[in-house]
Amino acid sequence: MATQTNIAAPNLPVPPGDPDQRWVMQLLNVLRLFFIQLVSSVNTLITNIYSAFTFTSTSVTVNLPSNLQGSVDILAPTTSGSFTLRVNGVQQIAQLKTTAARGLGQNYLTFYDPTGQKGYIGYGSSSTDQLSIVNTMNDAMGFYTNNTVRTMILAGGQIVFGGGSIAGSFSPKYQFLGAGSTFISVYDTTNSIEFLAGTNGATGVFLGAATNHPIQIRANNTNYLNITAAGVVTSWEGTVNVATAGLMSTATYETGSFTGTLTGCTTSPTTSVNWTRVGNMVTLNMASNLFATSNTTACTITGMPAALAPVRLQRICIPRVEDNTLTVPGLIDLPAASNVMALARTDNAALTASGTKGFGAFTVTYLLT
Repeated sequence: MATQTNIAAPNLPVPPGDPDQRWVMQLLNVLRLFFIQLVSSVNTLITNIYSAFTFTSTSVTVNLPSNLQGSVDILAPTTSGSFTLRVNGVQQIAQLKTTAARGLGQNYLTFYDPTGQKGYIGYGSSSTDQLSIVNTMNDAMGFYTNNTVRTMILAGGQIVFGGGSIAGSFSPKYQFLGAGSTFISVYDTTNSIEFLAGTNGATGVFLGAATNHPIQIRANNTNYLNITAAGVVTSWEGTVNVATAGLMSTATYETGSFTGTLTGCTTSPTTSVNWTRVGNMVTLNMASNLFATSNTTACTITGMPAALAPVRLQRICIPRVEDNTLTVPGLIDLPAASNVMALARTDNAALTASGTKGFGAFTVTYLLT
């Protein structure tokens, strides 16, 4: 028990009577009240902290030590709980930051369930600047607006625009889905050219330019077929590539004209010859007669484009040949790989080297191959 001497050492007043017993009891009572208030305050503090972390408070500030090792888990009190990050008056809501360089698998937001990682957003395991959004599961990845799927990347790599799954009988790499008219548009803002491809409602499909521009169809990065803005179909630069087997086997449609010149006479009169090509067939039309005074037994028309020359001899009857003022049926010979049309009589008689000679108006059709 304390004595009066050591109690009085701090210069505290000594009560009269039995000072040792009474002073000690009073001191114990003071200490007891202090500890009761201290425990009550600690309990109140713990209650307030618990209340804050169960989100009954308006805000919570958690300061973690700078030398923290390991991980920090913030757990919701129930399985239906959630963790919310919310700030007022600033643009950056949350920041993920490490001291490691990006691209080393150190800076990403990851998603787990009790079986392990399901996906992540951030920088992967390679030291590059590639930002990745990764679904590590064998399932699709969807992109939504207005709570509606707009684009879906399927587990196999197919991309569906406008829906959540592949439709139709095929399994394309890319598919555009839509109700009614569905099409894609490619627009060149510099030249104001728009290309469309898609469905035209119940009437079918379409492909082409929505602006006043031609369409070129190419193979091996070479233009072969041209459709002008007016709807005229020609091969590139108006020529026919008869050496290309693929082109000859298709129903290519082309038209044109050339100037035909009569030879084998004292003069060389000319006339216009129109031509049409559909696939492997060519039709020539000379709408007017081509006559002159003969001075040899030969007679030809030159000027036909080489692209219209057949690969083998074509012999075609025409209704009128003028030979020394005599009108008889005749023949046009189109030699192989030649752009010269030769005139002959059907009776194989030689033409006369005098008098009027030439071709009457004709329309003939022959094969290129």
